Amino acid sequence: MKKQTLYSAITYLIGVVVASLVNLLVSYITVKIVNLFIVVDYFASAVVNVVVAFIVVPFITGVIFYYESYKSAEFNPWHICGAVALGGVAHLGLSMLLMFYPFIAGGTRYLALIINFGNKFSSIEDVEQIYLWAYLISFFIYLVVQMCVSLMMGYIAKNKRLKIREELMYSNQ
Repeated sequence: MKKQTLYSAITYLIGVVVASLVNLLVSYITVKIVNLFIVVDYFASAVVNVVVAFIVVPFITGVIFYYESYKSAEFNPWHICGAVALGGVAHLGLSMLLMFYPFIAGGTRYLALIINFGNKFSSIEDVEQIYLWAYLISFFIYLVVQMCVSLMMGYIAKNKRLKIREELMYSNQ
C-alpha cells in the first residue's frame, strides 16, 4: 500500500504540473474572451486566473483519482489524502524553488496577490512584495480544494464501477 501511495503521489505531481500548464492556456483564452466584453485591468485578470485555476487544476487532478478508483473499483480516502498530501509537499518544494510561477503553481501567485493586497495592486511589479505566508496560504487553499475534489471523484468512480458491475450481473441472468 505504501508503494501504491508513492506511485499515486508521483502521478498526482505530474498531473498537477500538466494541469498548471493547461490552466495557463485556459486562463489566457478566458482573459482574452472577457477582454472582448470589458476592459480587463490587472486585478480583473488576477480574479479570472484564480477562478479558472479553481476549476481547471482540481478537475484534472480529480480525473486522475477518478480513473484510479474506477480501475480498482475501490475508494480509500486515506490513500487519496496521503497521495495528494505527499505530492503536494513535493509540488510545494518545486513551486518554492521556481518562485510560484503560474506555469508550475497554477493560480497560487494570483490568489496570493489577492490575499496580500486585496484589490490594491495594479501591476506585475507587486508580485515582488508578496509575503511568503500569502503564498503558503494560497497554496494550502488550492491543495485542500484539490484534495476534496479528488476524494469526491474517487467516491463517484467507485460507485459508478460497482453499479456497472451490478447491471452486468443482472443483465446476464
